[in-house]
Amino acid sequence: MYEKRNTSDFSSDAFDLTTQILTLNPEFQTAWAFRRRILQFNLATDADAEARQRRLETDLQLTNVALLRNPKNYSVWEHRKWVLNAMPAAHWGAELALVDMYLQKDGRNFHTWDYQFEFVRQALWSDPNDQSAWLYHRWLVGRADEATLRREIEDCVQLRTEEPQCRWILESLVAYKRMLAQNLDARSGDTSAEAEGLRLACIDLLRELEAIDPMRRARYEDLLRQFLPARR
Repeated sequence: MYEKRNTSDFSSDAFDLTTQILTLNPEFQTAWAFRRRILQFNLATDADAEARQRRLETDLQLTNVALLRNPKNYSVWEHRKWVLNAMPAAHWGAELALVDMYLQKDGRNFHTWDYQFEFVRQALWSDPNDQSAWLYHRWLVGRADEATLRREIEDCVQLRTEEPQCRWILESLVAYKRMLAQNLDARSGDTSAEAEGLRLACIDLLRELEAIDPMRRARYEDLLRQFLPARR
C-alpha cells in the first residue's frame, strides 16, 4: 500500500487494497487517509452526482462495520465525517440517530462526543438561525466539561463575527457564559473576578438583544433582573 500511496496510484486496485486492509485492521489511520485521497481524486472526475452518492454510501457501510468492532476508533469517525461532507445528499438525520445510539451505549465515548459537537457545529455555521441545531447544541454543552464549555463559547464568539445580529448566537452566549460563571463560583465558593466579568458580559449581551429583538424585550428584561443583583 505504501508504494501505491507514494506513487499516487489512485486506481481501483489501490482502492480495493485499502478495503482489504481496513476490513482486517480498521484502526490503520494511514490506510483511511490514503483511501480519502483515492476517493477525492475519483470524485473530482465523476460528474454524476448519483454515482458519487452511491460510491460514498458504500464507504459509509465500511465505517459501519468498523464501528461495530470498536465504536471508539477515532480514525473511523474522522473518515465518516469526511465522507458525509463529500456527499451530494448526506443523510444528517440518520447520522444523528447513529451517534445517539453509540452515546446511549457508552456515554464516555469521547470520540463520539467530539464527533457530535463537530456535526452540530457544522450545522450552526451553515445556518446560524437553525433553532433545532441551537437547542441540541445547548443540550450537548450542558453535559460537557468546563474545557469544552470554554471552547464552545469561543466558537460562538467566532460565529458572531459572521452574524453579529443573530439572536440565537447572543442568547447562547448568555446561557454559556452564565453556566461558566456558576461553575467558577461553585469551585471557589465565592464570586471570582472572571465570573464577575462573565456576568457583566451577559448583561451587555442582553441589552444588545433588547435592541435587535424587541418582540422578546420582556424576556430579556427578566433575565437582566437575574444578573443585576449579582453585581458588586
